[in-house]
Amino acid sequence: MKVILVMLIMLSGCAARQPVIPVSVPVVLASPVPPSISRPALPIYNLSAGDDAGVVMRAYVVSVKMLMGYVQQLEIILDGYR
Repeated sequence: MKVILVMLIMLSGCAARQPVIPVSVPVVLASPVPPSISRPALPIYNLSAGDDAGVVMRAYVVSVKMLMGYVQQLEIILDGYR
């Protein structure tokens, strides 16, 4: 008899109403095709082993400026997807 009483008490917990938890489901949206941007041809690729320090420094400065412009273009494209 005690076993049946204990079983009924244990099973009554299963019959209690559980709280409803909302679940967010991701929805697939069509996104536009990203435009293609070609990588810039950097002047540092054209350096040779015999170039002096001034030429190398100018090539690196120009390359950094070109890469900064390239990054800005990529950021503008990415903003369209955020």
